[in-house]
Amino acid sequence: MAHFREHVSSLIGKNIRLGRGGPDERKGTLVTVKDEYLTLLSEDKSLVHYPLHHLKSMTELVNDEPNQIEESIATIIDALPPTLSELLATYVGLKVQVYDHGPETAAGIVFSVGLDFVQLVTSPDEMVHYPFFHIRSVRLAKAKGKDGKDGKDGKDGKDGKDGKDGKDGKDGKDSKDGKDSKDSKDHSRSERSRSDSGDRSRSDSSDRSRSDSSDRSDRSDRSDS
Repeated sequence: MAHFREHVSSLIGKNIRLGRGGPDERKGTLVTVKDEYLTLLSEDKSLVHYPLHHLKSMTELVNDEPNQIEESIATIIDALPPTLSELLATYVGLKVQVYDHGPETAAGIVFSVGLDFVQLVTSPDEMVHYPFFHIRSVRLAKAKGKDGKDGKDGKDGKDGKDGKDGKDGKDGKDSKDGKDSKDSKDHSRSERSRSDSGDRSRSDSSDRSRSDSSDRSDRSDRSDS
């Protein structure tokens, strides 16, 4: 295994494919080779660790452009420990994914790491125990935001049904204001109507008063005659 590890180390910085097809085939840029595992940088900028004892074949992809290693990723790569148990120990309390495909795939919080096994809390009532020998790959689990689901939440915030409701609420407010305005106008018209009615009433009363005064004057004149 030591000679194989040295040979694989000569491919660091190149794109390789692990496996010859099937669900276990993986592609990526080889970024480091440790005592017990190697690490690929995938196209989505994730670091995926593969125990050396599970490798069946490796193919150099001579025509593929290697993935660029950002400075933040390079810092993580430089700090990777030599053994699988030490690697998993750095993930205690973090969410990891064991296996990429198949029925044995699980994502959970690393609870503890033994000499040759790891315990993952996959749900409030389940803890999965994985022997190192049967771990084919391990990686930090992708955050939902990285998958776009937080962006989706952000999109929801952007789409903002609340914003739409706010608009509706504004419309509702406008509608209320419109109603108040209409009521005010109706009230004003009613007031004017009552005022006009009062004016007409006073005018009629004045006319009747003048008419009565005229009749009394005529009767007085005829009496004097």
